[in-house]
Amino acid sequence: MAGMAQVVQRLTQLNQSIRQKTDLNEGFIDQINGRLGRLRDKVQQISQRVQQIMAEIAPLRQEREQLRQRVQQLEQQLAQARHDLEEAERGQPGMANMEEELAERAERVHQLEAELAQERGQIEQINNIITEANNTLQQLDEQLRAANNTIPGELQTIEDQLDGAIAALAAGAPPGGAGAGGEGYGAVGLAGGKRRRKRRHTTQKKQRGGYVAVYGKKRRGNTRRTSSKRTTTSSRRSSR
Repeated sequence: MAGMAQVVQRLTQLNQSIRQKTDLNEGFIDQINGRLGRLRDKVQQISQRVQQIMAEIAPLRQEREQLRQRVQQLEQQLAQARHDLEEAERGQPGMANMEEELAERAERVHQLEAELAQERGQIEQINNIITEANNTLQQLDEQLRAANNTIPGELQTIEDQLDGAIAALAAGAPPGGAGAGGEGYGAVGLAGGKRRRKRRHTTQKKQRGGYVAVYGKKRRGNTRRTSSKRTTTSSRRSSR
């Protein structure tokens, strides 16, 4: 009965150890999901922000390209207008209303210069916006790379914490339980095997000595053999 009580107690302790390890695993799994979830959310937010900026930049790039083409056209028109103005200033034979023609050509030059300056100003504004957006994209890319590099480190940290917690739990377990190496189940099996082998060995010794291990009684066969031997010895002594 005492042996059965020890077995029941050991099984209870083993179940408690398994339950504690299961709770530890579940707790650390929750931590992993929480930390990785926050990292994934951060990565997703950065990715969404990058996509948003790219979507905002795309039409600006297209507008800037159109403005550049417009600037090239204005530069050509301005060059032609200046050439026409120079010819008018030199004066051409037979040209009537010279002053009026000069004024119109000069006004055309001024108009093209103003329009060209405005277009160039718009291009400069777009360039500043795109440059700022590119700087933001570079910062976001660095944050995204850092977040992705953080995930393996977080996993390793959590794994180390889990190993340490299991080792601490095993170190505080009852004798014969799980060892610090996490081989509790194997240790229990070996201890049980030793107890079983010891029990069989004791039973065999008792059987050889004329006892049955369970009931502790002498076997009749041995008693008969002992009695017959004693009878034979007595008869021999009598005959002598």
